[in-house]
Amino acid sequence: MLQTIALSTSASTSLGDTIFVLISFIILMALIKRFAWDKVISVMEARRDKISQDLDNAATKRKEAESVVAQASTIIQNAEDQANTILTNSREASTKMQDEMIKEAREVVTRMKLDAQKEIDNMKQRSVMELQAQVGDISIELAQQILKKEISAKEHQELITSFIEGLDVK
Repeated sequence: MLQTIALSTSASTSLGDTIFVLISFIILMALIKRFAWDKVISVMEARRDKISQDLDNAATKRKEAESVVAQASTIIQNAEDQANTILTNSREASTKMQDEMIKEAREVVTRMKLDAQKEIDNMKQRSVMELQAQVGDISIELAQQILKKEISAKEHQELITSFIEGLDVK
């Protein structure tokens, strides 16, 4: 029986402690509800709003960054296209200039050849005219010498030989 009393006392103590803790918890919750609950809820709502606002700002900033990246890509592509166009135009201009220079050089060479040919033809004509004049002069001299003296065939041959040797000296 003693045991039963001890058990019932310990069971009632335990039940009493549980009831005391339960009543204390209910009072604590009532006090928190009365004095701190609205403040805790407002802090939590403010924090939720701040986080939501930060997430919205981050999404907006991300969209702006993507837009800037797209614009930068467009600008870079346009710059590359312009650079390629400039290079192509430069190459074409260089090729055209090179072709024009080659054409001009060929024209100059052709003109120089024609001028040289004309000069050669003029020199030939002058040489022919000089030779004709010299032959004429030689013929006149020979005729004068022949007329001045009557010569035999042997003297005639010697006269021609001496005259030819005289030509070599001139």
